[in-house]
Amino acid sequence: MPFSHHSHSKTFISHGSGPLDEVITNVLKKKFHTFCFTEHMPRLSSKYLYPEEIADKQDTSFLKNQFEAYLKTVLDVKANEKNLGTNFIIGTECECIDTKHIKYAKEMFDSIYKGKLQFLLGSVHHVNSLDIDYDIETYDKSILASSNSFLQFLKTYFGLQYEMLTTLNPKIIGHFDLPSLFLNQTDLVINKTTGKIIDDYMESKKDYAIRIKDYSIDDFVFDIYKEELLPLVEKNFKYIIENNLALEINTSGLRKGLKYPYPSIGLAKHFKNLGGKFVLSDDSHGLNQLATNYKKCKDEYINGELKLDTVYYLAEVEEQSLEDGLPKVDFKSMTIEEFNNQQFWNL
Repeated sequence: MPFSHHSHSKTFISHGSGPLDEVITNVLKKKFHTFCFTEHMPRLSSKYLYPEEIADKQDTSFLKNQFEAYLKTVLDVKANEKNLGTNFIIGTECECIDTKHIKYAKEMFDSIYKGKLQFLLGSVHHVNSLDIDYDIETYDKSILASSNSFLQFLKTYFGLQYEMLTTLNPKIIGHFDLPSLFLNQTDLVINKTTGKIIDDYMESKKDYAIRIKDYSIDDFVFDIYKEELLPLVEKNFKYIIENNLALEINTSGLRKGLKYPYPSIGLAKHFKNLGGKFVLSDDSHGLNQLATNYKKCKDEYINGELKLDTVYYLAEVEEQSLEDGLPKVDFKSMTIEEFNNQQFWNL
């Protein structure tokens, strides 16, 4: 123990913070029970390259070749896992930018990489084709591109998430409430009733004007825009539960300065009450982020406010194999007592 169902490395993505071999060495040292490789699936268009990729003179062909190299590397690791003591599972985080990219991801999983990946980690990083977790400037642009409406921004996000869910049926859903990331950094002011951006100074002083940063994602979903947003969230939650999928508890939220990991505590409690499954992830991009804030998450979130009695993890189903011989995966459960007594917490 512990588990991580979401990881990256500098070896295969430009914004990684450390090489994969260094990560693997320390995964074994920390006695991880299960560790999932989930490098990003290649993007469809060069217009969605990140600044660091452009600086490195990369293009979509480079990303595809890099992904092939990733698959070869982790397959080699898996070939030796019985002698290593950790269960390694091969997956990918899908790039779900828009409808076209979601369909492209499905084609890649169903044909190009069929049999080479054991599961999909589904996540949405873009709204209106703008990255919402890169920097605050792009985050604000994405809101403004949502018909100048923060409410529409959130509705578009959860709507695209549902499209991702129903098209890809990803085994695990990554950072469910990613719009939380820059909520407390944006200076945008909105009309509380309509959700529209207010850019007039005098109007921003009216009683109906509120600052986005003064509220959490839970406030917007369960209170301010409950009628508009809660049905979208519940629709996504119910699809996840009915199709035996799981939400990750992603501690990168804590690493990035949020009060909670993803999902926020209100969303997590709602999902739990509906009967949903949770897995644990660090969303590490290198050794320096491996299992960061796991103990804080265990003590204050999992055992504390959320009060889980069961934690789930991906495990291989030995009697069921993919076309190339890799075992299929499904969820196994661990009681919270067993989870709390793992050796990792005392290392």
